[in-house]
Amino acid sequence: MKKPPIPSFDFIRVLCTFGIVFYHFSCHLAEDAYLPFFAFANGDWGSALVVAFFMLSGASLYYNYSDSLGNGKSSLGLYYYKRWMSIFPMYFLSFFSVEIIKMISARNILFRGNPLKYVFTLLGLDGYLTGVVPVAYNLGEWFTGAIIILYIIFPLILFFFKKKPVLTFIGVTVLFILTLNIPIVNPYPFRSITSISMCFVTGMFFIKYRHIFDRPYCAIPCIAGCLILFIFELPIPTSIVFHLTGVLLFISLYTAGRLIMKNRIVSTAFSHLSRISYAVFLTHHVIILIILKNMSPVKPLPVLALLCGTTIVILIAAEILTLLTNVIMRRIDPALRKRLFPS
Repeated sequence: MKKPPIPSFDFIRVLCTFGIVFYHFSCHLAEDAYLPFFAFANGDWGSALVVAFFMLSGASLYYNYSDSLGNGKSSLGLYYYKRWMSIFPMYFLSFFSVEIIKMISARNILFRGNPLKYVFTLLGLDGYLTGVVPVAYNLGEWFTGAIIILYIIFPLILFFFKKKPVLTFIGVTVLFILTLNIPIVNPYPFRSITSISMCFVTGMFFIKYRHIFDRPYCAIPCIAGCLILFIFELPIPTSIVFHLTGVLLFISLYTAGRLIMKNRIVSTAFSHLSRISYAVFLTHHVIILIILKNMSPVKPLPVLALLCGTTIVILIAAEILTLLTNVIMRRIDPALRKRLFPS
C-alpha cells in the first residue's frame, strides 16, 4: 500500500532546489558583482543545501521502502526499475538534446573525440566523475551521479539500518569523520561516498524517529543553530560546518513546512514545483550559462531582475522537459512493467 506523502518534503525540496539555482547563478556572476545567494558566514549555500537534499533523499526512500524492500527478488527489481525511471529517461532526453545542438554547432558528430567519453554519461556519472576520467559532461551536476550511487547501495544500507539503526548511523558518521579530508571516488572530500552516505543515512535516521522531530520545540535549537552558523564565523572544519548547517536547516524547514503546507494554495503550488524539481536541476546550469554569457550585471537591482528572468526561463524549460518525458514514458512504462514484472 502506498504511503501518504509528507507535505513538508515538498516544501524542503522546492526551497533547496531554487536555493541551489540562485547559488549557481551567483557562482557565474563577475567577481565584483552583487551575489544574491552565494555564501553565509561559514561557507557557501550550495554545499549546505546539497546536504539537506541528500537527507531528503534518504528520508524519502526509507519512508517509502522500509516496509516493502527486501521481501523478495521482485520487490528489489521493482525498486531498481522505479529508481531508473525516476532519473534516466529525463536525463537522457535533456542530455542528448543539448548534445545534438553542440554537434550541429560543431558540424561534427564526433566533436568530443573519443566516443568512450559517453560511457559514464550513459551511466549518469559524468558530472560526479568530472576531473577523474574523461567524460562527455553537459548537465545534471555532480549531485545526479551521487544520488545514483546512493540509490544503488540503498538496499544494502537498509539491510543494516533495519537491524541496528542507531549503530548504523553512528558507524557511517564515524567513517565520515575518519575520511573527512580523504577524497573517495570524487576528487573533492565533501563529495566522497562516505560524505554523501552520512547525509543520506542521517535522513533515514530522521524519518525513523520522526515522532521526536514532530514536536515543535525540537526546531527551536535547530533554528538558533542555523542563525549562529549563518551570522558568526566559527573555527570548525569546512566540511563539518556544511553537514551541520544542512542537518539543522533540514529540520528547521521540515518544521516550517508542517505549518506552511497546511494552506491549500501554498501546498498545491509547492507540490507542483516539487514534481518539476529534477527537471530544474537538469536544465538550470545550461540556461544560466547561456544567459550570463550575453549579460553580466553588477549592481543589485539589475542582478536581481536578471535572476528573476532566468528563474522564469528555467521554470518554463523544466515544465516542457517534464511534459515531454511524461508523454514519452506514458507509452513505454506500462509495456516495460508488464514485461519485466508480470503479475
